[in-house]
Parts: sequence; C-alpha cells; structure tokens
Amino acid sequence: MLGAGIAMLALFSRLQSSDFSSQDRHYLAVIRNPCEHGEVLDTTRCSSWGQQRWRWPDDRTLVKDANDVCAAEAGAQREEKIRTGGSLIAARHPAFFDLQVGVEEVAARNVYCPNVIAPAGESPDLAAATELTEKP
Repeated sequence: MLGAGIAMLALFSRLQSSDFSSQDRHYLAVIRNPCEHGEVLDTTRCSSWGQQRWRWPDDRTLVKDANDVCAAEAGAQREEKIRTGGSLIAARHPAFFDLQVGVEEVAARNVYCPNVIAPAGESPDLAAATELTEKP
C-alpha cells in the first residue's frame, strides 16, 4: 500500500512538472540550487547564505511569485523598482530569511522580467541588504 502511494506521488510530481515552461523549470532550478547558477546570481559568497535552512513553498507558488515580481516592478516608479519585488515576496512569506527573499527576487528579475533592471549575476546579498535598510 505504501509503495503504491509513493508511486502515485511520483507520477503526480512528474505530471505537475510537465505543466511548467522551460523558463519556469530554469527558475525553479535556480531557486532549488542557487550556488549552481552563476548565470543568474552572483554566487561568490553562496556558501555563507545558509540555504540548508530555507524552506520553499510549492513550485506553482514560486512561479507565481516570480511573475508577480515582474508585474509589480513594471508598475513601480523608477526609484522604487528594486524595493518592490523584495517587499512583495517578504510580505507573502514572512518566515523567509532575508537572503532567501533576495535569491527569489533576483532570480525572478533575471529569469522572467523582460526589462531587467538588475544585471545578471546580481548578488542576493545586496538585494537582501537593500531590503533591510530600506524597509519603512
């Protein structure tokens, strides 16, 4: 019985993952293993981020967050763009660590947003520090 349940869960996971575009799968790979994606994030200090403590929501929520970051930043005033994405993620996921918010924000911006306002390889450390110093 347990084996059948595990097999069903594996099948369900495969079916769900096929619903994602290649862009979605790339973004999720960055989120799951940020140290391996220097093309999206500055991974220079990746070993000190503490990602082994991070817990992520389901993949659909992560993809929705990423698309919402782009939409929010597109509608923000120029000087507020950087704060907008991180603030949205932090408000939705108050249990996230600051660097976790930074990773999701930077990955979303560099994978999804057509008018990227941060260079590929932006440091999540910098994004997290910006969030910490600019929150009201």
